[in-house]
Amino acid sequence: MERLCLLLKCTPHDIMEWNPESLTDFDKSHPLNEIRRPTNEVDLVKTISSIPLGKLEEIENLIKENIDKSHSSRVDP
Repeated sequence: MERLCLLLKCTPHDIMEWNPESLTDFDKSHPLNEIRRPTNEVDLVKTISSIPLGKLEEIENLIKENIDKSHSSRVDP
């Protein structure tokens, strides 16, 4: 897992998710919850299409800044 994450420059959370069975009884504080798939699905296309054109550049810049921060905080092997 470590080697794969080093090669992909990611964390296990980026490539794994937990989808519990609906009948599974689990502790809400269990560490697996960190990789649990969110129950609310995001309709990204619908969300983006509802954004006024004047705001899209601002949002794009915020996303790029976030990505740059994320990349600079990771240590290359």
